[in-house]
Amino acid sequence: MTVDGAGGTVHEGDVVELLTGSPTPVAAAADIAAALESVARPIETLATTLYVNLAIPEQAIKVAALPVDGVGLLRAEFIMTEALDGEHPQRLIAHGETERFMSRMRDSLLTITHAFTPRPVVYRTMDFRSNEFRGLRGGSQFEPAEENPMIGYRGCYRYIRDPELSRWSCAPWRRCATSRRTCT
Repeated sequence: MTVDGAGGTVHEGDVVELLTGSPTPVAAAADIAAALESVARPIETLATTLYVNLAIPEQAIKVAALPVDGVGLLRAEFIMTEALDGEHPQRLIAHGETERFMSRMRDSLLTITHAFTPRPVVYRTMDFRSNEFRGLRGGSQFEPAEENPMIGYRGCYRYIRDPELSRWSCAPWRRCATSRRTCT
């Protein structure tokens, strides 16, 4: 059997026969669909968990309405860079302006976690790739120029070298937990 998806028909034979000859349609797709509708089938439960990747808080409610089991990857990079307003995080720290950032991050995280409650949201902390953060205001003061930033000063290595940055990137979650609304 060969299914012609473009034509909506099912034919006897394989694809080669369909392309080289003129096979006879067995049934139109509409006839097959009608036959399937008449068969009562239970709703099938997936044996796997279906998580989504998410980075835009404004999309959380729309995405949470889909038949998904939670967020498997909440990328901190996009949420954080939006909350930074184009400014390097260490520049904000140096100027004592972390409160604005922390409040915006907390609000973004709460938007997402509330939309998905009680489903899990897996948050990946900031990767802090030097090439991405060097372009932020003040970034050239804090970021090395690297030929290949994918294998350089980033991720866990960066957190080990700068524990304050690690604490700073996790602080919005602590704020979620102590706000009137809690992150899950």
